[in-house]
Amino acid sequence: MNDKTTQCKQIVDYIRNKGYITSFEVYQNLKVTQLAARITDLESRGFVFAKPRMKTGGSRQPITHYSIVKNGAEV
Repeated sequence: MNDKTTQCKQIVDYIRNKGYITSFEVYQNLKVTQLAARITDLESRGFVFAKPRMKTGGSRQPITHYSIVKNGAEV
């Protein structure tokens, strides 16, 4: 299994457990720095994501919360 596949699996498992993931959470908890690239990889495997942008905590800019709408091919 290569790094991208491992990261994709970690991201899918995290979303399934928590319901969503943000770029901050993916870096803090999984040490993945390119969440958008991994989401694109997963979309190419058939996954569909909701991508609402929300202001959270003290952030001035909205943050994208990725959640799985439709599962794709298992990673």
